[in-house]
Amino acid sequence: MASKEEIELIISPEGQVEFTIKGISGPNCELLAKKLAERLGVLTSWKRHAEYYQKVKPQTKVQDNTG
Repeated sequence: MASKEEIELIISPEGQVEFTIKGISGPNCELLAKKLAERLGVLTSWKRHAEYYQKVKPQTKVQDNTG
């Protein structure tokens, strides 16, 4: 069974944004994280979870449809 792909966003009252990417591993996860960080503002920290190191699913593709 394929895992669900999702992005969890937490926005603090001060406007700081934290996000966690789930269900995407490897370079595709890193690419998506960089694209999100570019759009959300300054990146202050970076943490790779164990899922990053899992084998990449060939059907996972990151698209930028934000224009």
